[in-house]
Amino acid sequence: MTTYNEFLADFAIGYERHLETSAPNTTKRLGRYFTDLLESVRPDVAEALKELDVDFPERDAVTTDDHARIESLWGTDNNG
Repeated sequence: MTTYNEFLADFAIGYERHLETSAPNTTKRLGRYFTDLLESVRPDVAEALKELDVDFPERDAVTTDDHARIESLWGTDNNG
């Protein structure tokens, strides 16, 4: 299973690549890209965030508090 730290690394690399290769009018917001990746890797965590009323798709950043919340939902083995 992917750890949260591995997910974040994949997210950072993937989003940077997305920004470099997408036309400006097709670029996803950071929050939308984060949500899409989270739904594909850990749909259970993505669903739990929706139930907590966390709306990442419209955001331009993921806060420290957001990361703490996601890590707690992810599980205890976050360092690989």
